[in-house]
Amino acid sequence: MQALLQNPAVQAGLIPFVVALVVAELLQRVRLSGLALVLAFAAMVYLTHVFAFGVLTAPRKIVVLGLAAPLFAILPAVFQGAWVRPLLTALGAAAAVWMAWRILENQALARMLLWGAGGAAYTAWLVYWSSKLHNHPVRAGAAGMALGVGTGVAAIFGASLTLGMFGAALGAAAARRGWITGEAARAHVQRLRHEMDAILVGVGTVVADDPLLTDRTGRPRRRPLLRVALDSRLRLPPECRLVQSAHHDVVVFCVAPEDDRRRTLEARGVRVEQVAAADGGRPDWRAVLRRLGEMEINGVLVEGGATGNWGALEDGVGDTVFFY
Repeated sequence: MQALLQNPAVQAGLIPFVVALVVAELLQRVRLSGLALVLAFAAMVYLTHVFAFGVLTAPRKIVVLGLAAPLFAILPAVFQGAWVRPLLTALGAAAAVWMAWRILENQALARMLLWGAGGAAYTAWLVYWSSKLHNHPVRAGAAGMALGVGTGVAAIFGASLTLGMFGAALGAAAARRGWITGEAARAHVQRLRHEMDAILVGVGTVVADDPLLTDRTGRPRRRPLLRVALDSRLRLPPECRLVQSAHHDVVVFCVAPEDDRRRTLEARGVRVEQVAAADGGRPDWRAVLRRLGEMEINGVLVEGGATGNWGALEDGVGDTVFFY
């Protein structure tokens, strides 16, 4: 067993993967699953390099910054003030200078100022524009993938294998928001959305994927598409794209809503409907469909997630199932 645990593939691959998997599952409901990558990286560094905070060399400072960066990245999600982005930008510039200081202080004054100012300006620019992608997950994923993979490959060939692995892992993690179906399947889904009066998902899908749930065919509709979410305890994040884009076309079915959260969502154009609970405390499917029928909704496309799909099948309220 000891020999197995000391195997480099286990220390740098299997154990960090398991750590990331467990932490992502635990934190996904509070939208902090990205911290799983940090903890996986920390596990890999500890197991393979016996990392210590003794003399903070430039590589060690990069490791420290890699561990701390996601904590600062939480700021835009917690605070909405105009001061957040300038603060992150300033912290990024200062971190770049701090990381390279042992190298800069040994240079001539002109070169030290040029390198230091250039690194700080580049990092500040990168942080500023990256933070503007907070509400655009696809663009953020593409940017993170390009930056992470590029940094990782450069570090592997030019500097540090550990830092290269970290950069490549960042790119792989950022790219996880890609499609898992082909173009034909996605086009078919859009045709189904156009044919239906409503799209329905569970709150878990909203929290995990932050979808817009729109009809992108560009063809005229009989009536505006109604976007529906099942949310037992009204956990729908006010900052999600579904709420941010609501214009009296989003309905949330819940069982036991909190008054404050209900008022918050209704103030943003979301209609909150309270229905009877089924077994397990989730909204009763037949009560939901009955209420949608009263709204003159003739067709509902259920797109997930797993709990919602299973509930619809278990209650026998679906008439057609598509597999892609």
